[in-house]
Amino acid sequence: MLVASMISGVTAGLAGFAARKVLNFTSVQASAAIALIAGLVLPRLFNDGSFLAAVCTCVSYAVMSSEEVIHTPLQMAAVSCLCTGIAVFGRDALVGVGGRLGSMAAMAVLAFLGLRFFIRRSWHSSKK
Repeated sequence: MLVASMISGVTAGLAGFAARKVLNFTSVQASAAIALIAGLVLPRLFNDGSFLAAVCTCVSYAVMSSEEVIHTPLQMAAVSCLCTGIAVFGRDALVGVGGRLGSMAAMAVLAFLGLRFFIRRSWHSSKK
């Protein structure tokens, strides 16, 4: 389940990133396209397709981050992995609570920003 979720999540994240950069979709258009396609296709292809679609929808919310926050495909892949991990391991948390997927996406982006801050800080500290 984790592998299929990671593949789905990263694919959704990179597809959304490409839709914004190449197809000039707005962040909302890219997120909506990912959620719609995942919701229509994945449940028909996989037994756990509904959960995979939820993971893709969660990642699609992270795709809406500004370009100042996520500006490379590698960064989008990293955020997608974090988002997918939070969704998989938090699968049974807050069931039925509205805004859960968006909250998970926000946690992933904030975790990414925190990691990036500490990596940059340690990199600059080691150069001194």
